[in-house]
Amino acid sequence: MLKDRKFWLIILLFGSLWGGLEVLLHDSLKMVNFSPISPVLTTVGFLTLAVARMIYNKRGSSAIIGGIAGLYKFLGMAFFPCQLFAVILQGATFDVVYSYLDKRLRENSVKRGVIGSLSAYLSYLVFVIVVTYIVPYSFWPSRGLSGVLNHAGIVGSFAALGGFLAVSLGERLGRKVREKFFYLQSSRAPLFYTSAVSVILICWILGVFL
Repeated sequence: MLKDRKFWLIILLFGSLWGGLEVLLHDSLKMVNFSPISPVLTTVGFLTLAVARMIYNKRGSSAIIGGIAGLYKFLGMAFFPCQLFAVILQGATFDVVYSYLDKRLRENSVKRGVIGSLSAYLSYLVFVIVVTYIVPYSFWPSRGLSGVLNHAGIVGSFAALGGFLAVSLGERLGRKVREKFFYLQSSRAPLFYTSAVSVILICWILGVFL
């Protein structure tokens, strides 16, 4: 896996797409005072991860994609460690849940949306416990148990619904583009790699200036 150029291209491409979309959506939703923002960003993340997993299904790939997407958090004027942690955690929890349930839910494409829901609940629960009790951060400790229940239960439920839809849609989309993806990669390699690198660069440039 470490020497697979195809693997790393997919990782960089989807990590960059996720990070770029997260920056764009976060700023756009904040401008119109939309709340809560995190379930929308979580849904986009799961959609990206599901498509990537359909194209190249390797254990550990989703966690690395999350790590790359998390690097976008260093590009803003203000750095919030909790946001970095949330993105990395989302990629890691998705990786664990997807790897465990992949074969168990293989026969039912609708039920596979459960992967997104469980990943959302798990990541929201772990996140709020860590920033409230284990590594107290910002306003989270002052909210106490009510804040934990609100974030993991209420906000997490919105994210779980989005995760269900995102994985169901993302896998279908991934199946449709997988053959074209590998066809272009093998038959039109120069165009494919040039396009992929261009998309990656554009995402990071937008991340710097947005």
